[in-house]
Amino acid sequence: MSSLINDYIKLDATELIKLINNKKISSEEVNSCASELTKKLNPKLNFLSSQYKDPIFSSSAKTKIPFLLKDCGLYLKDTATTYASASLVDKKSKITCSLTKMYLNMGLSIHGKTTTPEFCTVGVTESEIYGTTKNPWNLTRTSGGSSGGSGTAVAARIVPIASADDGGGSIRIPAAFSGLIGLKPTIGVTTKHDKNFSSWMGLTTKHVLTRSSRDSLWALINTSNKKYKKEKLGLSDNKHDLTRMLKSGKKFRIGYCTDSFYSYKTDSQNIKAVKSLVKLLKKNGHSVTEAPLTTEETDLKKAYFVIVAHSIFKHIESINIKRLSHKSVELSNWLLYVIGQKTSKELLKWALNQCEVVKNDIDHYLNDFDFFINPTTAVPAPKTGLMDLSIVERTGIKFSHLVPSVKTLYKSLDQAAEKGLAKTPNTQFTNLSGHPSISVPTGFSKDNTPLGVQITGNYFSELDLLKLSTEIENEILFFKEIPEVVKKLI
Repeated sequence: MSSLINDYIKLDATELIKLINNKKISSEEVNSCASELTKKLNPKLNFLSSQYKDPIFSSSAKTKIPFLLKDCGLYLKDTATTYASASLVDKKSKITCSLTKMYLNMGLSIHGKTTTPEFCTVGVTESEIYGTTKNPWNLTRTSGGSSGGSGTAVAARIVPIASADDGGGSIRIPAAFSGLIGLKPTIGVTTKHDKNFSSWMGLTTKHVLTRSSRDSLWALINTSNKKYKKEKLGLSDNKHDLTRMLKSGKKFRIGYCTDSFYSYKTDSQNIKAVKSLVKLLKKNGHSVTEAPLTTEETDLKKAYFVIVAHSIFKHIESINIKRLSHKSVELSNWLLYVIGQKTSKELLKWALNQCEVVKNDIDHYLNDFDFFINPTTAVPAPKTGLMDLSIVERTGIKFSHLVPSVKTLYKSLDQAAEKGLAKTPNTQFTNLSGHPSISVPTGFSKDNTPLGVQITGNYFSELDLLKLSTEIENEILFFKEIPEVVKKLI
């Protein structure tokens, strides 16, 4: 491949913008690199649900940085947003949504949309219509989900930045498995805090996956609301100095724990990743104390399932599928649909009330600390096919609508979800509470997949989170690591 691509894969969006503005490289050359890499790598990695014949960009933008939209909840006029569902493949949007417009206005050039699991309900990126998205660090492993297509594309150096959203870890899980910076902002910072099915009743927030903390901040500046930008970032407009903003001499008070939520076991490699980071932070002068985060609500998992099931039920209903049955959607989502349909208003109200309980518990914990650190996931990236259903599971789900007991159905959901949730149980708590969390890469597993550590802060502490992640990034230098599948092209 060309020497230009050899340079391109080593650069983040911030550096590419600088080079374009200094006329060292053109936007056209940069986008040509992304297109060439896509041509070579998508057949191996399968990260695209759709690729546009020509990149879509704003004619007024000074720079055109290659970018991909997650195929979920982001609308671009005359293109389909499919949620990896066969029922939506042919439904093209009549509008471009406000967040997509922001991406275009900040100088991003959209090459296509990235793969997701159907309706984004699991932590792997595999679907019946698009197949399996693979981890560029180890092609036998998942890149996580539900933003796995975006995670793979950024990790494989196709684009320096891609959109993602997070309703249960869908930014942070792919970041952990793919070696990226994955910031889930405070609820309401980049999207309205609407409690409807499309936001999973307020659990979901949108941002990006990047290889550098400064690119994540750049996107946050350009997509956050004006009040947040002024009061929390100290900016009256979009003019900024990323280097200055991310400098920090502050020493933080940090609590940490290596345990996973819901009593699931944490792999020794993920424990080691946390402890290695703790050692680094102590060396740098931060006050770090082992202190588990506990909550009064003992059934967080059920509260989360109730909200997701209700949201999927409402989402599928909104599509108006003719002769809706278990054949209309993937079976795991048919089960969620049936459960959501049978869930009472009282049970949903209980589940939403638990969000406030969890928020209060985390706020109480953060009275003593600036941050809480724990493993982003309980294990390194698992093999693909993790969520495949057995014949017995498939048969049971097909007839789940005949089961009268909601309690029995939730038990079935718990059993079906456990194979995935046992691997990724550590992210949902901040979706319930609304707090910001970031996953940062800290090293590799024995299977050569990245290991991520999660840092959670107070509401609207994104800038401090990114300052700390920048400090970690500069020490570990993970950004310089390149997957072997990409190196072979050089």
